[in-house]
Amino acid sequence: MKLKEIGSRLLACAMATAFVFTGSIANVSAAGPQSAGTANYAMEEGAASREAQGGQDPFAKITASCYDRSVTLEPTKTRTVFRLPSSLKLNEDVTITYTSSDESIAKVDANGVVTAQKKVGYALITTTVKAAYDGFEMEYQTLVKVNHDITKVKVSANATSLAKGKNATITVTPTAAMKNAGYTVKYTASGAVGVSKGKVTAKKSGAGKAMVKISSAGKTITKKISFNVGEITGVSDKSVLKIGKSVTLKVKGLSGSVKWSLDKKGKKLASISKAGKITGKKKGVAKVTAKVKVGKKTVTLTQNVKIAK
Repeated sequence: MKLKEIGSRLLACAMATAFVFTGSIANVSAAGPQSAGTANYAMEEGAASREAQGGQDPFAKITASCYDRSVTLEPTKTRTVFRLPSSLKLNEDVTITYTSSDESIAKVDANGVVTAQKKVGYALITTTVKAAYDGFEMEYQTLVKVNHDITKVKVSANATSLAKGKNATITVTPTAAMKNAGYTVKYTASGAVGVSKGKVTAKKSGAGKAMVKISSAGKTITKKISFNVGEITGVSDKSVLKIGKSVTLKVKGLSGSVKWSLDKKGKKLASISKAGKITGKKKGVAKVTAKVKVGKKTVTLTQNVKIAK
């Protein structure tokens, strides 16, 4: 039976002795609605119906549209859950008090404004309306759910295909609710990359992942970004290419078309084919560049080649 229906029935009865109604209502914890409990509504001994005495029945004017049965709020957001009809005057016809079952989830002020806290969960807001005419009280309850959808947070990197030794930056774009509630970010990495405070470093050729763990208002989400790291193989900083000899260079770790070239000085020291075959001509150090087309972006790899007799 609805509370307003119970109130109407009680008020319709002339009573000579004390009457107490016991009805079932929901109890809640931060985790959510739990088992049912009981609430008592009492009419003072000797009170008769308002209609019989010519008094105003304020509860007949408080309809279902005057209060919210349940609401969902994001952290720090506010909502007025009870609205007194314009035909009733506060402190003349009725007085109103508000309480919260869990102020760590949702607080309510003296004006009935509910504020969601920076913690997800459930709280029960109880609005107690007391008639000025005879002191009869009714309770109207609103289940408040504080929820936080952090799945909408955006995580991106300015580059996911890298040359060995180069860096990328991860950017976390929080939602407005996350900014209000506060959030933390932790980074970890595996494979070919390392990460510190959002800065990704390409350590070796191959595939790698950066894990971004974001926490806000009691909720946590982990987002992953995949990286590919490339390098030139066939020679190294320690190897020597002898004059007159050749070696075919390759790109490891990245897939795409490759364009090979030598720097201005290197063109005097060696030659390189479209297939990456380099031939030593004179003593010195030539800088080889491989431009790898990966999707719509180009990744530039470089390698010094020492040429000697």
